[in-house]
Amino acid sequence: KSSTAEQQSSSHQTPHHPPRAQFYPSIPAPNAKCHQSLPIPVDRDPSLPFQSRPLSYVDIFVDDFIGLAQDLTNERRVRRILLHAIDDVIRPLQKSDGPYRREPVSLKKLRQGDCSWSTVKQILGWVIDTVSMTIHLPPHRLERLGEILASIPATQKRTSVKKWHKVLGE
Repeated sequence: KSSTAEQQSSSHQTPHHPPRAQFYPSIPAPNAKCHQSLPIPVDRDPSLPFQSRPLSYVDIFVDDFIGLAQDLTNERRVRRILLHAIDDVIRPLQKSDGPYRREPVSLKKLRQGDCSWSTVKQILGWVIDTVSMTIHLPPHRLERLGEILASIPATQKRTSVKKWHKVLGE
């Protein structure tokens, strides 16, 4: 009986969400805390509140815009509002501008997919996965944090401000 449940659990893949081990082999699967014989839930928890319309949210941290949206039409609306708001707040380029002034919205970043919708995104140095409801550091940052922490002796009770800033967010 448990082998059937394990097969169902391992064969379940969400359509837009490749296996995590493919990109982050050291990071456990989203249900790693669950017993292996328990299947991954595919239905929405009925105890969660129901919203009659799709949700959306935008947050800004210095020059990083973070947008969240449900539903394809809502995603387009949120992106359009955000880009129009940037144009309303920051003056577009003019011919009289100096050589160091750039467009408010970087076309290079747009072409790289920074303004694309995804269930897994790197935002402000963190990888946020909205399907598995997790947040983690990318592997290179995790390794660097391990190096910084390993350089601090276990017996040390104080540290310099410079070293503490490294730990907080190099």
